[in-house]
Amino acid sequence: MLYSVIFSVDTTQKTNLLPPPAFLDNDDEGDFCVWFKTEDDDQYEYDYLADDPDDPNDPYIGGHHGKWCAILTQPMFDLFVAECSLLAEDCQTMGSLGAPGFGLSLAPAISFRDDETDHGIITSNAYVTPIPEDDDGGYTHPTNEDETAELWEQIRNTIISKYRDGTPWEDERKAREANIPLADSIPA
Repeated sequence: MLYSVIFSVDTTQKTNLLPPPAFLDNDDEGDFCVWFKTEDDDQYEYDYLADDPDDPNDPYIGGHHGKWCAILTQPMFDLFVAECSLLAEDCQTMGSLGAPGFGLSLAPAISFRDDETDHGIITSNAYVTPIPEDDDGGYTHPTNEDETAELWEQIRNTIISKYRDGTPWEDERKAREANIPLADSIPA
């Protein structure tokens, strides 16, 4: 299974906005899984939370925003979820636009939220579209509408069950044992 991920973070002004963990592939080519940054501080929308909108020292004035997207393998996804303290939400989303294998259309997505919002992060969220493996070892989605709905519901229920209650922390250990190295930084 692959995961198409859109990750968004907003922080207070004195909290450094860090990109999501970057990964190095374990293959001989040393490919780099790049998170593509699609939004920055220009899209910060939480100034309204300030107690005093005229006080430049209010932590909500001039905060930071970032949004990234990437395609992650299962071990990378498990580590990403653990490193960012994300938990799956059992809620309906509008989906994501243009996930690989789905073309330029809406694809189903599962919402993940930050479970530790006491460290200067105002909000942290990921929209995740699982991309199932087909019988030939490629990644695709069914084209029949009934098959798509049935498969999506199975995948959705499995992922929500696995990542809803803090269970990804165990998966982080497995990812580390699989020797998926974290990169020190990613290109801006």
